[in-house]
Amino acid sequence: MYKALALALRKHWLGSVLYASLALATAVAISACGDGADSLPSASPVPTELVQGQHIFATYCASCHFGGIGPSLINRNLSSNKIETTVRHGDGMMPSFGTNSISDNDLSQLVDYVQSLRR
Repeated sequence: MYKALALALRKHWLGSVLYASLALATAVAISACGDGADSLPSASPVPTELVQGQHIFATYCASCHFGGIGPSLINRNLSSNKIETTVRHGDGMMPSFGTNSISDNDLSQLVDYVQSLRR
């Protein structure tokens, strides 16, 4: 009887550890999807013509692309067309953003900002 009780407690303990690990992993993943404002790379002030693009990036992109979920966009040689297509249609886990989320003008500003991340 003691062995059966010990086995049941061990299984319960293991289940609790697995559940707690899953809960912690979920909390970390959710917290990574914040507003991204603290995650923007900027050693120096952004030029005036890129401020709107930076704002759009902070709103829609930074939580994943500088939060460890999506790939970093620093030093990526992405064409304007590739960025626009990916934003509008998504790619893999990345969702799409239609004109109801990011206007065509804002998308143009976003493209300029992302391309400025090349060093």
